Parts: sequence; C-alpha cells; structure tokens
Amino acid sequence: ATIAFGMGIDKPDVRTVVHTALPGSVEGYYQEIGRAGRDGKPSTAVLMHSWADRKTHEFFLDRDYPKLDLMERTFESLTNRPRPVAAVMDAFPGDDQQSEMAVEKLWLHGGMNVLPDQTAVRGDPSWRESYLRQREYKQRQIDLMTALTRSQECRMLDLVRHFDDLEDSLQRCGHCDNCDSQICLVNRFRKPTGVESKALETIRQALQMRDGQATGRLFREHLESTQMKRKDFERLVSGLARAGLVDVVPDSFQASDGRIIEFRRLRLTALGRNESRPASRVTLPDAGAGLKRPTKKPRSRKRKPSPKQQRLQRNVRNGDDSGLISSALRAWRREEALRRDTPAFTILRDTALEELAAERPRNRKELLEVKGIGPTIVRKYGHSILRVIRTSGG
Repeated sequence: ATIAFGMGIDKPDVRTVVHTALPGSVEGYYQEIGRAGRDGKPSTAVLMHSWADRKTHEFFLDRDYPKLDLMERTFESLTNRPRPVAAVMDAFPGDDQQSEMAVEKLWLHGGMNVLPDQTAVRGDPSWRESYLRQREYKQRQIDLMTALTRSQECRMLDLVRHFDDLEDSLQRCGHCDNCDSQICLVNRFRKPTGVESKALETIRQALQMRDGQATGRLFREHLESTQMKRKDFERLVSGLARAGLVDVVPDSFQASDGRIIEFRRLRLTALGRNESRPASRVTLPDAGAGLKRPTKKPRSRKRKPSPKQQRLQRNVRNGDDSGLISSALRAWRREEALRRDTPAFTILRDTALEELAAERPRNRKELLEVKGIGPTIVRKYGHSILRVIRTSGG
C-alpha cells in the first residue's frame, strides 16, 4: 500500500492490503487500510515493518525540517541588505535538497522575506516558535505510528482512540493479532516458558494487591530484580492483554517543565481476577517463527531498463543539451515567480529543475516520473514545462 493507493483506489472488493514498510502516520495508515473491504465483506490488513523504516522516516524529517541549529545558521546569514536566494541556500551546511527545504521553511515561518527581484532579507526573529511546533508535530506522527505497532491493546481500539471516536462501547474487536493470535498471518505464537509463567503470576498477584499500577512501576518493583529485560516484560503485558486478562489504559501527567508525560496502567479484567493460572491462557510471540525465506536463490533475469533509464539513454544518444534546457527552465521559473509575486523556489526547486533537464520528459506521464514532480505541479505548470523543454532542445 502507498499514499497514492490510499487516496486513489475506490475498488469495492479489495480483500487484502499489505504494508511492507512503516507508514508515516496513523492517519495515512488508516486511510490506506480503509481501501480493503469497502463492500462490507471480511478483508485483511497486513503490516510488516522494521527498525530501518523508522530511521527512513527520521531521515526525511531531517531533510524536510532541518534541525534548529542548522536553520539558525541560515537565518544568521541574512541581514537587512538583500542577498540572492541562491546565496542564502549556499550558507546552509547541508546538501542541495536540504538547503532548499531550509530556505522554504524559513520563508514560510516568516524568518526570511523574499523581494520581487528574488533576493532575500532577514524576517521576523520569532519564526522559531512556529517552526519548532511544526517539526515536533511531524516527529509526533512518527512516534504515534511506531507506538501503534508496539501496542499490546486491540488494534481497532487503538485506532478509534487515536481519532477520539469514543461513542461506541470500546470493546475489543476480537479479530486483530492482539485479540486473536491464531489468525495472525506473519507472527507466530507459543506458550510461556516456566520462567515466564512465574513472571505472569507475579504480575497478576501485584495487580490483585493494587490494581491500576503503571507498567513502569510494576516492572521496577516486581520484576527488574529478577534480571528480566524491559522488552521481555512488555511481551508478557502484551500476552496478558491479548488473553483478555488485563486492560492496558493510557494515562499521562504534566512534568514540572510543562511537558506531558504519557504512560500506561494495567487493570485486571473480571477474567483476570478469577483466573488462577494466567499462563494457561497467554500466548507470546515466537521469535524463531514467521515468514520463511526462499531456500533457492532465484535465477537472475536481465531487467528491462526503467522509464527513467530509457529516457537518459535516449538523451545521451541525441546529445547532451541539458545545460540549455536548465537555463531555459530557470528563465521560465523566474518569469512565473514574478507573475505570481512569489519566491521562485515555490514554483519549482533547483533539484527538480536539474532532474527535468537531465531526463527531458516528453509528455505528462513521463513528467510525473521525474523526481520532485508531483500531480499538483503537473496540473499547474505541466504544459509550460513541456513546452520549454521541447523548444529549448528536448
């Protein structure tokens, strides 16, 4: 599933949606899995992810929203004396893409003013507040999506709580992997070991003595001394919740510095209070099971060149005039920016101009395949861009 899939597919009988990487937000994930089962019949959503997926999202966060100390250096390079926007970009200590994003964000948040001649002067010093708020919001989206994958609660309950949909009874759905381990397609589960069974009983007894304890405190007071790792404790909590023996309840408090600290509490259910052998109902993830890798190495096939590779090969055969095309595109962008009274980089970024000059797309379909060009740009400027490329040598 992709963002385009989530936004553009309206086929009623999609039975399965598979994510092979972590989505960027809970909202995006919910929209994308919502493409399945639109006819009301049963359907399946599978999410496979790894630690590397989160690092990928953090890489793009740092690219699109550079850290504050880097933004400060760009802001400090500005004065009340006009400087070319390109010179401001050069002052940023990062690559071309990151410098373009830094300048754009600085302008959006008021830290830089762009004059009609495409030069820039220093703007409002208070830009930092709104910029940090926006960056923290983006970081929060990644954190919430990661937390959803680690949750021990019913997946559907997590989703409806995220959207504050609290009108229903908030009963467990009964058919997600946390509610019914038998139907999970990727993970496999096992019975607890003797050590784990003893720890499960310790948790139950501690909650019988004082229900509603915070998970962190429960771990520190009752299991940390047994040399159990926190991640193993969390697996036990997940098993108890999946078996319906405890409810995992989100809670929070405000720290002395004003930050909201979120945590979780465990509360025994009626079944949990009456169950004398909790380990008999609990299943735990089996790290040694799951999807099997193919035993034979598939034969390598000669791949057909991608559309981008085909265009680059075609352009090499026809001669390299990318410099002329790039100059023509920059001239068109400058005129368009003056006409719209907006900075040139809001029309098209420098990196996108270079990609266009190198690939020389001939139609809207090829234009959409160029890195940095999306449907909005094609809709607003596609005809003009293709005309400039065609008339300047492409």
